[in-house]
Order: sequence, then structure tokens, then C-alpha cells
Amino acid sequence: MTDGARLVVISPPELENGFLLGGVEVIPVRNASDTDDAIHRLFAAGTTGVIAVYEPFLTALPEARRGRLDRSIMPVVVPLPTGLEGDAASDRRARLMARLQRAIGFRVTFGEAGNE
Repeated sequence: MTDGARLVVISPPELENGFLLGGVEVIPVRNASDTDDAIHRLFAAGTTGVIAVYEPFLTALPEARRGRLDRSIMPVVVPLPTGLEGDAASDRRARLMARLQRAIGFRVTFGEAGNE
């Protein structure tokens, strides 16, 4: 990938191998503090286009920090859902769509299943 176009996942060490098998660069972290440090390093390097962050660690960051990350256009920071039953798929989709719109300047819409 070219500079600014790579994807990096920030997740707990126990999820690292799954992402590595998928060919994704992973930064293993154990808590929100380590997550914030990793995000800071990626922003400073300026070579990452998308940072996917394990959602529990992202939501544990201070609200002001999360707000700055939400407004970031490059790199785009997206929560990586845990896949647990409590995750609201429609809420995740709405947040991702808002970030994509901000990053590319257009609202992206997808047809509903059966309506394509």
C-alpha cells in the first residue's frame, strides 16, 4: 500500500493472530492507555489511512480524545466491534457511514437486501 492508505488494527493480544492471518498489520495493546499511545504514534507517523480500534478500548478513552478522533479525516479512526450480542449493528453502521462521508466528502448508501 502507498503512504496514507494502509489499515492498522489496534486490538488485545488475544485477537492479534486472527488479524495477522488476514494480512492486516496489528498493534497489540492491553488497555485504553496503551491504545491512546498507539494511536498517537500512528498519527505522528502519518502513513496510516484507517485505524480500526477494539471498541471497548476506544470507548474507554477520555471523551475529549474520542471527539478529536471522531473528527479526524486522515486517518479515519473506526471502532472494531467486539461481536458480542450487545453490539447494536445499526448504530455501528451509522457511525461508520458518518466517518466515511466525512473522509470522502460524499454520503455512501447501500441498497437493502432484495432491493438491488
